[in-house]
Amino acid sequence: MYGSVDEIQELRTENARLQERLRTTETELERDRESLWEAGREAERTVAQLEVVSLQDGYDSLKCQYDEEHDRLLRL
Repeated sequence: MYGSVDEIQELRTENARLQERLRTTETELERDRESLWEAGREAERTVAQLEVVSLQDGYDSLKCQYDEEHDRLLRL
Protein backbone atom coordinates (compact mmCIF):
# COMPACT_ATOMS: atom_id res chain seq x y z
CA MET A 1 0.00 0.00 0.00
CA TYR A 2 2.80 2.47 0.86
CA GLY A 3 5.28 1.23 -1.73
CA SER A 4 8.68 -0.25 -1.40
CA VAL A 5 11.57 1.37 0.40
CA ASP A 6 13.14 2.19 -2.97
CA GLU A 7 9.94 3.85 -4.21
CA ILE A 8 9.66 5.91 -1.04
CA GLN A 9 13.30 6.96 -1.33
CA GLU A 10 12.78 7.94 -5.00
CA LEU A 11 9.76 10.02 -4.02
CA ARG A 12 11.73 11.73 -1.24
CA THR A 13 14.57 12.47 -3.64
CA GLU A 14 12.14 13.84 -6.22
CA ASN A 15 10.42 15.90 -3.52
CA ALA A 16 13.75 17.38 -2.40
CA ARG A 17 14.68 18.19 -6.00
CA LEU A 18 11.32 19.88 -6.61
CA GLN A 19 11.58 21.88 -3.38
CA GLU A 20 15.03 23.13 -4.40
CA ARG A 21 13.68 24.02 -7.84
CA LEU A 22 10.82 25.92 -6.19
CA ARG A 23 13.25 27.89 -3.99
CA THR A 24 15.36 28.73 -7.03
CA THR A 25 12.29 29.83 -8.98
CA GLU A 26 11.08 31.98 -6.07
CA THR A 27 14.52 33.63 -5.85
CA GLU A 28 14.53 34.32 -9.59
CA LEU A 29 10.98 35.68 -9.40
CA GLU A 30 11.92 38.07 -6.60
CA ARG A 31 14.97 39.25 -8.55
CA ASP A 32 12.75 39.80 -11.62
CA ARG A 33 10.24 41.78 -9.53
CA GLU A 34 13.02 44.02 -8.26
CA SER A 35 14.34 44.53 -11.80
CA LEU A 36 10.86 45.38 -13.09
CA TRP A 37 10.28 47.78 -10.22
CA GLU A 38 13.57 49.56 -10.96
CA ALA A 39 12.78 49.63 -14.69
CA GLY A 40 9.42 51.21 -13.85
CA ARG A 41 11.12 53.86 -11.72
CA GLU A 42 13.58 54.58 -14.54
CA ALA A 43 10.68 54.90 -16.99
CA GLU A 44 8.97 57.38 -14.66
CA ARG A 45 12.17 59.45 -14.48
CA THR A 46 12.48 59.39 -18.27
CA VAL A 47 8.87 60.52 -18.73
CA ALA A 48 9.40 63.34 -16.23
CA GLN A 49 12.54 64.46 -18.08
CA LEU A 50 10.69 64.40 -21.40
CA GLU A 51 7.88 66.47 -19.90
CA VAL A 52 10.41 69.05 -18.70
CA VAL A 53 12.03 69.20 -22.15
CA SER A 54 8.62 69.55 -23.79
CA LEU A 55 7.61 72.35 -21.41
CA GLN A 56 10.93 74.11 -21.97
CA ASP A 57 10.50 73.84 -25.75
CA GLY A 58 6.98 75.25 -25.47
CA TYR A 59 8.20 78.09 -23.29
CA ASP A 60 11.06 78.87 -25.67
CA SER A 61 8.67 78.94 -28.62
CA LEU A 62 6.23 81.26 -26.87
CA LYS A 63 9.07 83.50 -25.68
CA CYS A 64 10.37 83.77 -29.24
CA GLN A 65 6.88 84.66 -30.52
CA TYR A 66 6.49 87.23 -27.77
CA ASP A 67 9.88 88.79 -28.49
CA GLU A 68 9.11 88.97 -32.23
CA GLU A 69 5.71 90.56 -31.60
CA HIS A 70 7.21 92.96 -29.06
CA ASP A 71 9.90 94.02 -31.53
CA ARG A 72 7.29 94.46 -34.26
CA LEU A 73 5.14 96.67 -32.03
CA LEU A 74 8.12 98.79 -31.04
CA ARG A 75 8.84 99.49 -34.70
CA LEU A 76 5.30 100.84 -35.26
